[in-house]
Amino acid sequence: MISNNLYKVAVEGNIGCGKSTFLKYFESLSPNIEVSLEPIERWNNVKGHKLFLAPVRLIERSLHSGRHCFIEAIRQNNQISHSDVEVLHEFYKFGRDLPFCKLDLIVYLRSSPEVCAERIRRRHRRGEEGISMDYLQQLHDLHDKWLLGGKSDDCPAPVLVFDCDEPLETITNVYYERREQVMCGVKS
Repeated sequence: MISNNLYKVAVEGNIGCGKSTFLKYFESLSPNIEVSLEPIERWNNVKGHKLFLAPVRLIERSLHSGRHCFIEAIRQNNQISHSDVEVLHEFYKFGRDLPFCKLDLIVYLRSSPEVCAERIRRRHRRGEEGISMDYLQQLHDLHDKWLLGGKSDDCPAPVLVFDCDEPLETITNVYYERREQVMCGVKS
């Protein structure tokens, strides 16, 4: 727990795993939840409310997934120099220790690359047209390694995993059944 019974929960997973759907579902479930979506600029004002007032704050992605998944992917793909990776890692080490980057829980929306690819195709978001199956597989593997790999020093909080390959109706039923876990015990 961070402080004063305020909980911060990061929602992580591959592109197309259902993060936005999960966040919208929980936002509609309870006034005790505040949702902060990507990009970070939107965190300054969430639907006219000042930040950090609700007891539970759900955030879409975290500094940690940036480092352990996305920067690692571009490093593996030789799209960044070793020295640039080192600089980014130093920024990460600085940022991860800041109070507002501390997490109480990570919700991992685990979905197969094939399901993610189909959802990406169906939603047809601008900028996602060129995402390859290889990249989705790589991100899937990196999320698994980071969140399920058993290295507690790489994972800043307990991880709650949802299997998100199921149809939306099934998944939302599971979300509802496990809502108190997601909300760190705060009643909806």
